[in-house]
Amino acid sequence: MAVGRLLLALALLGATVDAKATRVRKSWAAYTNDERELYLSAVEKAMTSGNHMLFTEVYMDSDSLKQVVGTCGAPAWYRKYLLGYENMLRSLDTSFSDLTLPYWDIFEDSAKRITTTTECNGIEGCSPLLEDLGGCKGPELMAGAYVVNGEAVPSGNCANSSVAGHACANSKKCEKCIPRGDWDIGDSSLEFGPTTLADLIRHASDAKGTASSGTSTMDTLRKEVQNSIQMTLHSILGGVYETRAAAFDPIFFSH
Repeated sequence: MAVGRLLLALALLGATVDAKATRVRKSWAAYTNDERELYLSAVEKAMTSGNHMLFTEVYMDSDSLKQVVGTCGAPAWYRKYLLGYENMLRSLDTSFSDLTLPYWDIFEDSAKRITTTTECNGIEGCSPLLEDLGGCKGPELMAGAYVVNGEAVPSGNCANSSVAGHACANSKKCEKCIPRGDWDIGDSSLEFGPTTLADLIRHASDAKGTASSGTSTMDTLRKEVQNSIQMTLHSILGGVYETRAAAFDPIFFSH
């Protein structure tokens, strides 16, 4: 049964897209309340049905990670992976047939911290997506007590609100919470300015002109994005997001 469901996940990853159907991703901030509720309902159903866990397993597969970590093919792999997850959500119910994955505009949310027209504090307070996906509040976890597909989560709070309360890493006993870091302390704030990406592109372009190793501008940019943005986010969000099982957190699908 599990093998059959895993094959279904792989089939959804490889599904062709109707050329006539235009899919436009929008930021979570641009979603209406109805659109937000629909998306959250779809993710909840994916979690309780076990389909969300299947996509976590696909991501954690060693062959998948070889294509994702430190390779020039990572952006293309992620796009295909997100499309597969979106297809899966659409397949769960006819009401989800036109659903499109939202994205987390980390640059816009970061800019809120330095503007005088918006009052917010910290990563969760300035990012409605994080709050709507369950935030970080919940009982503190003992190290190694929460395991996702063989990957033990070292620490964190077990967030149990919204979709996080439907999490199921074990088919025999659903945990009904997701390990996340404490976003209210330390450096748990968005440290990406509105010009961060433009600065990285400029830096990669400048490095091309001075490098003697033959490294391409795109390869330099990929490494800059991974080290300056991606790894920083994994560290700030904490919990399961800091592990190989990061895809278990639905925040992951709002790349």
